[in-house]
Formats: sequence, structure tokens, C-alpha cells
Amino acid sequence: MSYAIIRNTKYKRDNLKEIFRHNERRNKNYSNDNIDKEKSYLNYSLKKPQYSYEKEFDRIREEYNLKGQIKTVSNIACEYIITSDKEFFERIGEKETKRYFEVAYQFVCEYKNLGKQYILSAKVHMDEQTPHMHLVFLPVVHTKDKKGNNIDKLACSEFWKVKDSYRQLQNAFYDYMVSYNFELERGLPKEETGRQNIDLKEYKEITNFKNTKETLKNIKLELPEVPDIKDIRKVMINRDEKICNEIIKPKDELIQELYKDNISLHKELSKQAKVVEEAEKYQNERVKILADNEELHNTVKYLEKEYKKKSNNLDFDFNNRKDELEEEYKEKSFELEHKYHNKINKLEKENNYLHKIINKFWYTLEKFISWICKKFDIAEEDNLVGETRIRKNRFKYIKEKGCYVCPETGVILEYSGRIDRNGYKYYSNKENCKGCPDKEGCTNQKEYRTISRHIYEELNEEMRERRLSERGRELYKQRKEKVKRSFADSKNNHAYRYAMYRGIEKNQNYTWLICAEQNMKNIAIKKEKNGAVKKVPKKKEIWVKFLAQISFWNIL
Repeated sequence: MSYAIIRNTKYKRDNLKEIFRHNERRNKNYSNDNIDKEKSYLNYSLKKPQYSYEKEFDRIREEYNLKGQIKTVSNIACEYIITSDKEFFERIGEKETKRYFEVAYQFVCEYKNLGKQYILSAKVHMDEQTPHMHLVFLPVVHTKDKKGNNIDKLACSEFWKVKDSYRQLQNAFYDYMVSYNFELERGLPKEETGRQNIDLKEYKEITNFKNTKETLKNIKLELPEVPDIKDIRKVMINRDEKICNEIIKPKDELIQELYKDNISLHKELSKQAKVVEEAEKYQNERVKILADNEELHNTVKYLEKEYKKKSNNLDFDFNNRKDELEEEYKEKSFELEHKYHNKINKLEKENNYLHKIINKFWYTLEKFISWICKKFDIAEEDNLVGETRIRKNRFKYIKEKGCYVCPETGVILEYSGRIDRNGYKYYSNKENCKGCPDKEGCTNQKEYRTISRHIYEELNEEMRERRLSERGRELYKQRKEKVKRSFADSKNNHAYRYAMYRGIEKNQNYTWLICAEQNMKNIAIKKEKNGAVKKVPKKKEIWVKFLAQISFWNIL
């Protein structure tokens, strides 16, 4: 059976650029020979960074106000490599492989309450021998400051503070993946097996993988073409020299080359033989581990039986407590019903009384309309009253689906895809509006009803609610006294209705002069009311305005 594999690596700021180019396949050449560039289009992202890892780190740190001191030596990011063996992915298929990495991504978001917002990137590589995912995240710890406030702190040392934190990570990852019905095994700890994790590069160096491949490619198993002895004539001058040069020497050289190749193969195979011997040792240990595993399974079954017994007792206690709470709830609900019964009866009487008043109003209204029709010789009452058009505010807007619903027929008016230069979207439904019986009272158009909605309609609705509230109505009454009055005074008494000069600067200076004059006037009026200043005669007031105009021309 296959294993659930998750590995962690810590990075400083200087390393982010290199791992970004590797994970996003931005390099032209790679030291790893297993990368097949023709299959790189199969790679996909579960979370794609908006910018490079460095810029993304700065953005997240500023946006979420992450605390913690960061130095050049500090580890600011971690990377999980999540995978299993090649046979596992071939067995489960493409869809399950994609689900495997999606579940793993969900596990990282939930582990230690990290959250999606602190993940820089999650890239699945399908262009190598074994599918795997590179997940880069910020090691953020949820803690409190000295004042007791909740903060998010960027601290890699505190994130991996526990002694066996990696082992806890692998145990949690295994349990999580098995809970989603992936048939995987948990690897044994290194104290029992004595094994060490070796990178792929180190393993290839140990086994001389490249040299073995090159020697196998360069070995020549075919003999060179050599003339047969029978073809050589018996009677020939320098016959012995001819035989020596054309037959014996090529074969000797071939034998020496084969001998050298044999020696090199022997060396390489001897190294690999050592690896096989170590593998046999591990196989023997594996047999012992499987035996121990069977014993553990038996103990687990025994514990499950005891757990069932205890859970049954707990269920019995829970049911008793549930019955007690239900009885208490019935008693309290009966008391509340009795308490509010009189109030409900009063409200029902008032409601009935209002219904009677409304019915009388409609009755009198119908009599009044019929009297007007007889008085003024109107043939039909409909010609007098007419059909009122259904207003836009009666149509209900559903924000999640982005559509309007007709209040009469329930027809959905969808977005037509048209938006004008003023920012208005148009909603309509041609097919269902054509046969609507209320079409004449709903729209003036021939075929269907169209509703326009601005892209900032939510802000307009919010402002409308504020204006129609009690506080908004009180403030709106003061608008004519505080806001409109000042503008009206400047327009009627100070020639502010039109621009008097050319250029923005001249008109701006003129505006400041008018404002200063109005403020001086208001101060004088208030002091006159308090009795501090005597009333200024009209002639002096005219001279003040004349001098203000002269000073304005001097400014210009």
C-alpha cells in the first residue's frame, strides 16, 4: 500500500525568487532531468499568486497587519511538498488525483487555523514522473500582544515550536486524508526503522545513476567487420603482416575495449548490489513491523469494543437530559403564550377595526367615482381612473442571481448584457412578457418591460433609505435654511449666478471675496442683534461694496 507524504522546507526572503521561478516554470533549463517541458501545460494551480512571491508577501503582510520582527536571517515562508508514489496515482486515476490535491489544500488551510489568506501559492506539477504539489505559505501564529489584544504574528520558530511538530503534521495529514476515503498508510517513525530521508539528488549520487546510464548507452555489443581468412589468398606476398593487421589486431583491440567496459559495469553494478543488500535488510525489518502491526490492530479492536460500551452509557445519560430539557421548554413556552395572549387579542381587534375602515373607504371611493361619472357624463369609470403603471421599486432585485422578479406574475427579468455609457444595465424577458395579461398596465412599450439599474444602485438605495428615515427628514427640512439660503444670497445679491471673469484663478479669487463679504455681513448682523454694534446706514454699505470691488481689481 502507498504512503501519505508531506514534507516541509523553510525559506528566507532571498530564496523566494528562486522557488517562484521553479514552481511557476519560469526557467528555461532545470537541473532535474525528470522534468518533461512538453508536459508542463498539464500543470495547474489551486491558488495562483497575483505577483511574485516577494511582492505577494509584502501585500499580505500590509493587508492583514502581520506583526513580528523580520531580519535577513529570518525564515519568512514555508513550503509543503505533498505527494505519494507513482503507482498510487496510476491506480486512482486522473479525477481522484485532482481530488487528492484539493483535499490536501483544504487540510493546509485548516491545520493550525492557518486560513487561505496566508497561502502564497499552490501549484500541482504533472510534468515529472510522480505528480506532486508545491504549497508555499506564511507561518502565521494567532496569539495576543502585551495588552491582551488578538493579533496575527509572522513567526516561523513559534509555528514549529513543538519538538515533534513535523511528526504531528504527518499524523494529522494521514488522518485527514484517510477520512476522505484515500487508501494510504502511515510511515513508521525513524526511531523504529533507523532510516533517513534522502533527497532524489543524493540518491542518484549514491547509486551513480547518470554514470550507469551513460555506460549502458556507450557499450558496443556488435563486432566490427573483419575479412574472413578464407578470402585471403594463400599465395600472397607479406601474407603474415596482412593477417596480423586486418584480423588479429582489430580483435585484440575489441577485446580490450570490452574488458574496460566490463570493469566499469562491474564497478557500477557492485555499487548497486550494496543498495540491494540494504533493501533486503529493510525488507526483513518490514516483516517484523507487519507482525507488530497485526498486534496493534487487535488492541485497537479491543479498545473499539470498550468505546462502544461507554458510548452507549453516554447516550442513555444524554437522552435523559434531553427529556428534562424538553419538559422545561414546554413549561416556559406555556408561560410565554399565556403572558402574550392578551396582547395578541388586542392587536387582532385593532386589525379587524382597521380592515372595516379600509372597506368603508373603498366603498365611499367607488360611490364618489360613480357620482363624478354621472355628473360629468363620463361613459366608463376606467376612462376616469386609468390603469397605473407598475413602478420599478415593486420589482424585487435578487443580488445573488443578478435579476429582477415581477411582483404580479413572478417572471424573472435577467440581465440582457447591455450597459450604456452612463453606467446603466438593462434587464428584460422578451418571451414571457409578450403573453402577460398585465402588460398594458406595466409598460408603454409594445413587446416587453425593460428595467434599468445603475452599477452603483446599492449606494443610491442606501442614500434613499437615509433620506426617508426620521433623522433624514429632519435634516432635509434644514437644507433650505442652511445650504440653499447661502447660495441664493450669493446669486441674487452678489452676482454669483454667472461667471464674471475669464479664467479659473480670477473666478476663484472673486468667489473668495464674495465669501469674505458674506461672512463679514453675518458677523455684523449677529453683533447688531447682541447690541455691540450700531446699524450701518445704506450709503456706507454701498461704499463698502465699492471699495471691495476696487480691492478685487487690484488683486487681479
